[in-house]
Amino acid sequence: MCPTFTNCLDVRRTDLNYEQLRQLFASGAGRAQFWGDYYHPLTTFSIADDVWMAWQFNQPELGEGLVRLFVARPATLSSLSVPAPRFAADAKYVVNDLDNNATKQMIGRELMENGLEVFIRQATPGMCLSPYRKIK
Repeated sequence: MCPTFTNCLDVRRTDLNYEQLRQLFASGAGRAQFWGDYYHPLTTFSIADDVWMAWQFNQPELGEGLVRLFVARPATLSSLSVPAPRFAADAKYVVNDLDNNATKQMIGRELMENGLEVFIRQATPGMCLSPYRKIK
């Protein structure tokens, strides 16, 4: 996902899950405000297909952001926990797991030290967006 969306799909194809594609694009488009802000890689870069990649897009002035995890091909893990450093240690956050339609509250220190555990239901390719916001 990036700041500009284009689907480049051949809409004549009948074998695509268009409802799933609509949901995917709506989910990404609704998070577009994060793509240009404070970007922090959470994993080492790799071009290998079976290596997880993770990024944090953070808007500290709003107390909001998102963590994005991605793996291109089947990996040995269907879940991953990546520490994310850009949180206020003593603040409470609401974290959404869009892939699993789950919400939980976490303390910034826990996110910074232990990470946000993410489960990917579909591992080929697998991606998860976890938007968060500070509880005021």
